[in-house]
Amino acid sequence: MSGWLQGTFLRSVVARRVAALFFLSAFVPVVVLALLTYRQVGDLLVKSAETQLQQETQLQARALYQRLIGARFLLAAEVSRQHHLADAAASEGLAGFARVFRQLRRSTLSELEAEQPGRSQADPLTSSPAAVRTRLDADTAVLVTRIVPGQARPEVWLAQAFDTARTTVLWAEIAPSYLWGDKDELPRDTEVCVMTAQRQVLNCSDDTLAAKAVQIAGLDTTVDSGRNDGLLAGRHVLFLKASFVQDDWSVVALRPRSLATEPLARLSQSLAWLIVLTLLLVALLSVVQIRRTMVPLERLIAGTRRFAREQFDQPVVVDSNDEFGRLAQSLNHMARRLGQQIGAMQVLASIDQQILSHLDVEKIIERVQCSVLDLFAQARVGVLIASADAASGATSDARLYLREASDAQTRYQQVSAQGLDPIADARLREGVWLPAGDAVVPREFLQDAGLTIDHCFVLPLAVHGRSVGMLAVGVAGAAIDDAQKLAQVRDLGARVGVALATHQHEQRLVYLAHYDGLTGLPNREFFEERLQHELSRSRRGSQQLAVLFVDLDRFKDINDTQGHEVGDEVLIEVAQRLKSKVRDSDIVARLGGDEFVVVQTGLHSARSAGTLAELLVDELAQPFQTRGQENFVGASVGIAMFPDDGDTVQVLLKQADIAMYRAKASGRSCVVFFEESMNTELHQRNRLQQELRQAIARNQLSVHYQPRVRLSDGKVVGAEALLRWWHPELGQVSPAQFIPLAEEVGLIDEIGPWVLRQVCQQLQQWTQAGFDVGTVAVNASGRQFRNDDLVKQVRGLLSDFQLSSLQLEIEVTESILIDDVQRVVELLAQFKRLGVCVALDDFGTGYSSMTYLRRLPIDVLKIDQSFVRELCKDDSARSIVQAIIALAHALGKTLVAEGVETPEQAQALHAMGCEEAQGFLYSRAVPAPEFEKMLIKRI
Repeated sequence: MSGWLQGTFLRSVVARRVAALFFLSAFVPVVVLALLTYRQVGDLLVKSAETQLQQETQLQARALYQRLIGARFLLAAEVSRQHHLADAAASEGLAGFARVFRQLRRSTLSELEAEQPGRSQADPLTSSPAAVRTRLDADTAVLVTRIVPGQARPEVWLAQAFDTARTTVLWAEIAPSYLWGDKDELPRDTEVCVMTAQRQVLNCSDDTLAAKAVQIAGLDTTVDSGRNDGLLAGRHVLFLKASFVQDDWSVVALRPRSLATEPLARLSQSLAWLIVLTLLLVALLSVVQIRRTMVPLERLIAGTRRFAREQFDQPVVVDSNDEFGRLAQSLNHMARRLGQQIGAMQVLASIDQQILSHLDVEKIIERVQCSVLDLFAQARVGVLIASADAASGATSDARLYLREASDAQTRYQQVSAQGLDPIADARLREGVWLPAGDAVVPREFLQDAGLTIDHCFVLPLAVHGRSVGMLAVGVAGAAIDDAQKLAQVRDLGARVGVALATHQHEQRLVYLAHYDGLTGLPNREFFEERLQHELSRSRRGSQQLAVLFVDLDRFKDINDTQGHEVGDEVLIEVAQRLKSKVRDSDIVARLGGDEFVVVQTGLHSARSAGTLAELLVDELAQPFQTRGQENFVGASVGIAMFPDDGDTVQVLLKQADIAMYRAKASGRSCVVFFEESMNTELHQRNRLQQELRQAIARNQLSVHYQPRVRLSDGKVVGAEALLRWWHPELGQVSPAQFIPLAEEVGLIDEIGPWVLRQVCQQLQQWTQAGFDVGTVAVNASGRQFRNDDLVKQVRGLLSDFQLSSLQLEIEVTESILIDDVQRVVELLAQFKRLGVCVALDDFGTGYSSMTYLRRLPIDVLKIDQSFVRELCKDDSARSIVQAIIALAHALGKTLVAEGVETPEQAQALHAMGCEEAQGFLYSRAVPAPEFEKMLIKRI
C-alpha cells in the first residue's frame, strides 16, 4: 500500500511535503486540543474538589470552635455553681459534665505560676503565666494543651478563675470524644487533623496522615496534590488568641486525588476516537488535493528547467483554467522576454567588463555602436563627445564618432559644440525621435551617409548630471517605436556615460593625489617627488638648489576675524602671486595650512635665492583685496641650500623650516638663511618645551612674591605674584625664557589658571593667619585675556576661597591693545564690575595712546623699569617719568614704579608724586614663607 501511494502521488518532494503538512496541520491541533481539554478538565475537577475540601475544612473548624465555646460556657457555669456551693465536692460538678469534661481540678494562682496543669519540661504551655493571669483577671477562660508521657496526643484543658479574689483557678480537661467529634460524621475518604501553631498534632482521624498534615499546616495556601503523594488538602486557621489566650490552631482536611479525577478515564477514550477519525478524513482530502496539484506543477518545473538551459522555444503546456494555467501562460511570456533581455544583458556585461578591465573610451564607443546596429540593421549611429569647456556652456570643439553597418571601423571628426546642452531640452532627457532636420541633430551626422536619414533617435549623455554629449541613431523612413529596443539603446548610452565618468574620475584621482585641491599647487607628496628629481639633476650638473620655506605671518587673524572662506581666497591669491614671480622651471607647492615652499633650480650661488626671497616677501606684503576689504598678511621666508645645508628632501625641508622660524623670531616679514646654530637652538627649544609640559606634574613650578611698598612710609601695601621654575638639571630657568615659550605653544592656558589658584589659596591662608597683605597682582598673558572664561575663573576662585575682590589685582600689558580694543575694554569693564583692580604693566613702552588710556577702565599704571633705571642719570628719562606721573594723576590712576634699586630713585619718585614702588631696593621675589617673615618684621 505504501509503495502504491509513493508511486502514484507521493513520488515528489513537494507531494510528500504537502501530505506531511496536511497531516501535521490536522494532527497537531487535534492532539494539542485533546491534551489541553484533558488537562483543563482535570484541573477543573481538581479545583472543584479542592474547593469542596476547603469548605469542609471551614465547616470542621467552625464546629470545633463551637464545641470550644460550649465547653467554655459549661466551665463558666460550673464555676458559678461551685462558687455558690462553696462546700460542694468537685465530683458533683464532674458528674454533670462527664460528656464534655473528662476531669476537673482546682489550684491557686501561686500553684499556677509554680506548675501549670499540662506543663512539662518537654513541652511548656503555649500561654505564659503572666498572660494566663491577665486573662483570669478578666474573668475569661484560658485554653492550654498538655503533653502526657505515654499518650499519643496532648490533652486540652480550660482554666478559669474560681473565687471572687481570683486566687483559685478551676481547670477542666475537655473530653476528646466531645472536642474532636465522631469520625463517622466525616465525608467519605476525608480525614481531618488539628494541630497547634507549633505544628503539634492534637488530633488526627487517620494517624498515618499526621506527618503529612503537619507539613501542610506550615503553608499559607492549599498544597498542590502533586507534591503531597496524591492527596488534595484544605487548611483553615482557627483564631483562638482573643477568646482563649491560645495561639491559632490549624485544621487540615485530606482526601485522595484519584476521587476527583475518576471522570477523566471516560473523557480520554472519547478524545482518542476523535483523533483517529480526524486523521482519516485529512488523509482522504490530502490525496485528492495533491493529485490535482502535482501534475501541472511537474510540468511547470520541467518548463523552468528548460528555460534555465536557455531553451526558450519550448513553452509549458497546462490545459487547466485555474491558477496553474495562468501561471504557465505568464511563464511562457516571461521566457520570451527573457530570451531578448539576456542577449542585451550579455552585451552590457561585456561592455562593463571592458570598462573595468582596461578603460579605453574609444573602444567602448565602438562596441556600443556595433550593439546598436545589431538592434537597427539599417541605421547610422553617431556618438558626440564634448570637451569639458563645451560641457560648461562655452564654445569648444567636440568629437563625433560615426558608424554604419557597412563600415569596417568607426570614423570620427572634430565638430563644433557651441551651446551643446541636450539635458536642458526637456524633450531629450529620456531620448526622443526627431526629424532629421531638427536643430538638435548635428549636420555633420547627416553628411556623407550611406543611407537616407529621415528620423533620428537622440539620447543625451550625462556625467553627474552634466551634459557631455549625445547618442544619435538615424534611420530611413518612419521612427521605430519599439519600447524594448529603445530601452536597450538607453542602457547602451548609459554605458558610454559610465565610461566617460570613470575616465574623468581617474583623471580627478590622479590630480588630487598630486595637487592641492584649493590652490592647484603641487601637494607635499608630489612636491617631494619633484624635489627628489631636481636634486638628482643638480647632482649630475654640479649645480646648487634653493628651498624657500614661506610661511604667512598674520593669516590666522584673517581666519579668526573674517572666516575661513576669506582665508581660502587669500591662500588662492598667495599661490597666484608666488607662481607669477618664479620661473617655469622652478617649483611652487603648498605643504598645508599657510605654509608654501618654492624650489629654485640651476643656481650657481645663494645670492639668487636671497633675491627671489626678498621679491616674494615684498610681493606678499602688498594688500590683499578680498570681498571689498583690504587685508595685510606678509610672509617670513627661510632658505636652505643644496648641497651646503643638506642633500636629501627631508633634511632640506627641515633646515628651511628652522630658518623660517628664525625669520619669524627676528620680527617677521624677513628672509633668513639656515645656519647650523639654528638647529642646536631648535633642539634646545624643543627640550625646554617638553620639560615645561611636565613641570606642573613634577611640582617644579612655584609662585614667589615681590613686595610693593608705599613710598611715603615704606609700608608693604601689596605684592606681585611671579612664576618661578626650578629644574633639577637645568637649574633656575628664567621667566623671560619659558613664559614666551608657554604662550607660543599654548601651555599658558594650563599654567595661568594654576597660578591664579595658587595665589588665591595663599591669600586665604594669609587672611586666616591674620596677615594684612593688601593687594596681590597676578599677570595675565594676552592669550589668557583672549579667553572669555578668564572673568569666570576669577569669580569662581574668589568664591571658592572666600576672598574679597580688593585682595586681587589683574595685571596686563599694553600688547593686548593690538587686538580688538573694544573687546578688551569690555573685558576690563567686567573685572571692574567684579571689584577686581586692573593694572597696566610696562606703561610707556607699548602701544597705548591717550585715546586708549582714557577709555580703558584701569586702576593702576606701572612705570616700566627702563625709565626708572635712568631716572637719576638721564634728564630725558626724568622728564618722561614726570609726564607719566602727571598723566596718571590727571586720569585718577594709581602709580607704581618698577625696578627701584637705589634710595635715590625712591626719593626722586616720591618727590615727583609717585605713590608706590617695587624692586630690589626692597626685596627680590621670594617664596611665601619668606614673604610672611617680611610682613611680620614690618608690623
